[in-house]
Amino acid sequence: MRAREPGIEWNEGLLEIDNDDCNDVDGCVQVPEDMFCDSDIVREIFRTALHPSNTSELCERAILAPKNVHVQSLNDVTLDALKM
Repeated sequence: MRAREPGIEWNEGLLEIDNDDCNDVDGCVQVPEDMFCDSDIVREIFRTALHPSNTSELCERAILAPKNVHVQSLNDVTLDALKM
């Protein structure tokens, strides 16, 4: 399951988050259930870009993470997948 394809709804949702329009009283954002990934997120997002001959596709994809420690973990998994 891929989160969502880019489009108007996606862009508007990001703007709402950026403008604090959809935050609750604690500053938290409710993430829609269809944006969750219940599989290997690195393979789900990068797919064919993980093949060493397709690395030009890597710059067209991204995974957002709340903290640097999560980013580092995702980077490690992605780099390991590229070594195949």
